[in-house]
Amino acid sequence: MNGLLRYVLILLTSAVLGSFVGGCQSSSGGADAEMTAKPTPQGTVPAPSTPSEAQTKDTVPDGTTSEKAVEEETGTKQPTGDEQASGGQEQDGAEQEEQQASVNPGINETFLDEDLKVSKWVERFEREGREVYAKRKQVLESVGVEPGDDVADIGAGTGFYTMLFAKAVQPGGNVYAVEIAEPFLKKIDKRARQVGLKNVKTVKGTVRSTKLPEDSIDLAFLCDVYHHFEYPRESLASIHTALRSGGEMIIIEMQRDPEESSDWVLDHVRAGKETFTDEIEAAGFQKTEEYDLFEENYMIRFEKQ
Repeated sequence: MNGLLRYVLILLTSAVLGSFVGGCQSSSGGADAEMTAKPTPQGTVPAPSTPSEAQTKDTVPDGTTSEKAVEEETGTKQPTGDEQASGGQEQDGAEQEEQQASVNPGINETFLDEDLKVSKWVERFEREGREVYAKRKQVLESVGVEPGDDVADIGAGTGFYTMLFAKAVQPGGNVYAVEIAEPFLKKIDKRARQVGLKNVKTVKGTVRSTKLPEDSIDLAFLCDVYHHFEYPRESLASIHTALRSGGEMIIIEMQRDPEESSDWVLDHVRAGKETFTDEIEAAGFQKTEEYDLFEENYMIRFEKQ
């Protein structure tokens, strides 16, 4: 009897435990089903589903569309990263090449030397056998500056024209001696102090710009200088900007004739009068007068347009 009772108790205990475990499993399964079937509340984003194989192939890890997908949609081949980098480098190189292009490379190397011997150039520039120096007074008279005018002597060199202009524009006028050579500027400062000319201002230019302020001058004067412009378009633009309305520019240049000029002139001066005139007029100037003062040089007046 006791054995039978123990057997019944064992059966009842097993039944109760089995019912409890089954209930828990049923409850858990119901919760999972409810979570899966529960609709997404309005305004929320549903959890992302696992991407299909096709989506996986056309999407890169950062979520952007792959090159292949773009190509299939647009029908055009997309450049690779290396091709894009190469294209960018080529574009940068082209811009740098355009900026660095010189019409006469190296012509100013001597004047960019910090150890430039000014005394040597005084002897070379200021000698009576040099036409533009021997006829400096006729040039000054032809230019016709007046008191109160502001003049830029561009490529002033040793400054002999700077001093003539500085005296002629007094009182009230100034002369800006523009040079890329620092030793020349120091020489001009010294000369001006020695003769008491306080209206001489030195300006350190570059091979691309005169560095003159806008609307600061009435006349720009260039004596044997234009052929030294490595970047004529940029240099002329800086002069055009510096000139006031109705301002003028006068150039004196060496004649370049393939049949008559010396080998040195043909090698040193890159082009003749017609080419230089065309370049200057293309930069916003108009030729107004040409002077008959020289045999080896020519002198032309232009007006700012």
